[in-house]
Amino acid sequence: MPSYAEVDAELCAPGQFFEIETVDVRGTPTRTWKGAADNIGQVLDQGARAGGDRDYIVLGDERLSHQRHYELVGRLAAALVDDFGVAKGDRVAIAMRNLPEWSVAFFAATIVRSDRRPPQRILERCGAGIRHQRLRPQGHYRGRHAARTVAGHLHDLGAAALVGTRLDDRPHDYDLPENVIAYDSLVGRERQRPVVAVGPDDPATIFYTSGTTSHPKGVLGTHRNICANLISLMYSSARTARRTAIAPTPPSGPPVLLVPVPLFHATGCHSILFPQAFFGGTLIFMRKWDPEQAST
Repeated sequence: MPSYAEVDAELCAPGQFFEIETVDVRGTPTRTWKGAADNIGQVLDQGARAGGDRDYIVLGDERLSHQRHYELVGRLAAALVDDFGVAKGDRVAIAMRNLPEWSVAFFAATIVRSDRRPPQRILERCGAGIRHQRLRPQGHYRGRHAARTVAGHLHDLGAAALVGTRLDDRPHDYDLPENVIAYDSLVGRERQRPVVAVGPDDPATIFYTSGTTSHPKGVLGTHRNICANLISLMYSSARTARRTAIAPTPPSGPPVLLVPVPLFHATGCHSILFPQAFFGGTLIFMRKWDPEQAST
């Protein structure tokens, strides 16, 4: 069996798919994958071509294809830029459970170079100007309306607006709080995806730690971080196959994965959501974890 060093030298040699190069990252020489995408937008483009009409996200009876997801991302990205003036350096927070809109908001925000972060103390610290949040009808959340709770603090937080999703299940007499805009109104018409120059080392995300020792701490992720992780996942499989001399079984098609973790975690976003956007795979979301439902 060849050693790790021998396999690394073979797979990462010049001209190979896993070729490694050294680049300057903020003054520090850094080894990275030469073939990695420069930014998240390039991965999204590839995923739309690979996935096409195949399901990307399934939630109960709902189905969102890769192509439709791509269209919605472009529309929301245009809304962020045209309607809210989001530009490089601005931040967009996402505060919702695993929903198809989470993915749309994530990709839309990152391709126009914004940072994604959660609430409430975190909202105060991150300075996000736009929030995407799941809105619940009155009484669905311990008698308090999540939208009204956050909307009431928008001025103090310096935020421009709160974008609400899943408004179709609200009571007919329910009025949206001030400064809350319906998600459907932003993606309901055709828009051209904005062209924004995004570099590999531009910030893309900020995930917050659990705060077990203190308050949650923001961890910055760049486009290079996320795109390089995609190649790293592929390399792990390729290196194992080369060392064991066991050829991997050719897949019958793009993978179908159940998503048991939140998307606001690095595992859920970087290792599940993002790779399947690239490979054209299908992700199964659950309203909440149910072992019996998961087993079927």
